[in-house]
Amino acid sequence: MSNTDVSICVVGANGFIGSQIVYMMRSSSSEIYAFDRFTARPFYESDPGIKLLKGDVCNRSDIMRIPRVNVVIHSLWLSNPASGNSGVLFEIDLNLKYLTVLLDHCVEVGVERFVFISSAGAVYGDTDVVCNESSCLQPCSSYGLGKVMAENIVEYYGRVKKLDYVILRVSNPFGPTQKGNRGQGLIPVIHNSLLANRQVTLFSAEALRDYIFIDDLVKVIEFFVFKKSLTSRVVNVCSSVSHSNREVYEMISDLLGKHIQPKVQDRRPADVNNVLLSNDLLKHNYSGSLRGLSLLLMKYTLLDQSQS
Repeated sequence: MSNTDVSICVVGANGFIGSQIVYMMRSSSSEIYAFDRFTARPFYESDPGIKLLKGDVCNRSDIMRIPRVNVVIHSLWLSNPASGNSGVLFEIDLNLKYLTVLLDHCVEVGVERFVFISSAGAVYGDTDVVCNESSCLQPCSSYGLGKVMAENIVEYYGRVKKLDYVILRVSNPFGPTQKGNRGQGLIPVIHNSLLANRQVTLFSAEALRDYIFIDDLVKVIEFFVFKKSLTSRVVNVCSSVSHSNREVYEMISDLLGKHIQPKVQDRRPADVNNVLLSNDLLKHNYSGSLRGLSLLLMKYTLLDQSQS
């Protein structure tokens, strides 16, 4: 697919990842639609190159309004890791029902590729080994199980309905515009709490997480949007460098000059203890940067969050 000929619709276009996809890819596609409820005004609202499509994915008629585009990027999940074990029926009713409606619509109107943003930490679950795309999936939360079921649904539509697809298992993205207002994203949660002089609760302070800078994540997504032929359908998108929750806290605390002793508690039942990921398959296909946490990127991220 030639970039100038590709039209894109981003579903979940006002979330942290979705909004960055829309903004960074607006000039590399022929048309880009941003589909979301837009309960808050998007920062790209005045950009003439972006077509806002207000709608609710839980409303079938709104989904039917998504036009025929070349690529749909699915970057929306109505529960989050903080909701943990809300229940399997909760995931089915909130996420999987509308996903199948969206996939049916994509097949019906002739969408050429479906990009599904999954969660690397949630689908692999607890493990002490480095996980690659062939590793066993053993989620320890209904959120993670929902992601695994969604991956299987997308794969089914690819195999049976012939919808071209790629599943990107993303580690913890971080960067500018991440708000943390849903209790999601350790970095903005710590940042916001320390700025307000509130004590931070760290669940499982020594648990390890893999982080990837949002700009690099979007460039990986862009690569898979425009790649003509896909040899890999499921890919980890990560830095392959893990940091403990305590290490992240201390980095932010030092940068802000706010040294409030955190409250350390045992991990919650739905928390993954360690996230150890391999990006070998991605690096075999993609030569761009895959930056994880660093002092410079963290400083840049916190400066933006302080100004927003």
